[in-house]
Amino acid sequence: MHADVTLNKVYREYYPYLASIGRKQGFDAETVKDVINQTFLVLLEKQVELSAIYNLKSFLATTFRRKLIDLYRSGRVQQKRLHGFAETAVQPSVESVLIEDQAFAELKLQLKTAYEKLPRRCKMVIFLKFYEGLDNAQIAERTGLSIRSVYNNLSLAIRLLRGDMQVSRNDTRTLLLLLPLLFF
Repeated sequence: MHADVTLNKVYREYYPYLASIGRKQGFDAETVKDVINQTFLVLLEKQVELSAIYNLKSFLATTFRRKLIDLYRSGRVQQKRLHGFAETAVQPSVESVLIEDQAFAELKLQLKTAYEKLPRRCKMVIFLKFYEGLDNAQIAERTGLSIRSVYNNLSLAIRLLRGDMQVSRNDTRTLLLLLPLLFF
């Protein structure tokens, strides 16, 4: 029972501090309150001896931040943020839509030009992979190439496209997302 009283005292003393950490991290007040309560609940369940902790403030802050990270990774916060965003979304201006459409058209043209420069096999493998949605084994079966050859041609094609479009190695994911646009 004595540990419970101590935990209550610590809860009351450090609640504002932990709440400010949560709010600075961009979480809403209700989420912060829930995570603080979960943090102290875990301490209670594990019967943590708070008097044995050298730097209680640091310990609580670290434990709380880890809980926030776990929550963020679980995706629940992202869904809440997206839901709130949809309610307050602003319509883009006509000018910004036109600029975005023009930039997209230029990007698509740049991609198409780079694609046309690829060797025949690379084009074929890219088409089968990103238009027809086949995996490497299915592409190998359809083309008569070995699976390794399909992989090598895909790798070469992506490397050439990345170089031609001046896409950094970190932006390869974006390039892969754009490839299906070639065929529409």
